Amino acid sequence: MTLETFVSLSSILTGYAESTLKPGADTQKLSELYFNVLNKEVAAQTISQLNTVFLGLSNPDEATVKTQIVKDSILGPIAKNIIQMWYSGIWYNLNDKPDESYVVSSIAYKNGLVWSTIYAHPMGYSEETFGYWNTAPNTNITTN
Repeated sequence: MTLETFVSLSSILTGYAESTLKPGADTQKLSELYFNVLNKEVAAQTISQLNTVFLGLSNPDEATVKTQIVKDSILGPIAKNIIQMWYSGIWYNLNDKPDESYVVSSIAYKNGLVWSTIYAHPMGYSEETFGYWNTAPNTNITTN
């Protein structure tokens, strides 16, 4: 699986545009970080299977990915973990050992998709000035 394929799959899984997940001026390099975590945590044969199924889809949209990948007994847990990693910055252990789950990095945590989805910032981090909470958030933000 290439990084570009990973980003394409991630876009469908998360509902965010590829350009959001891997922007042109990508200073955070989250897509590369998450791609490397996936390759570290999942067997190469399983990643190859995920790649083959995804690239073999004639119409790789949300519904098709859901039925062919997310609902699959082997690929489903990996796809769900990719979603969770993008949203929370956490890799959840696939072997039901929660003590082996971990925050990918502080950058991943800070840039998790969950924060923009709920119009918030990570606990313990904000670029805003004191008292920013006194003003309603801008809710005119789109994901795609």
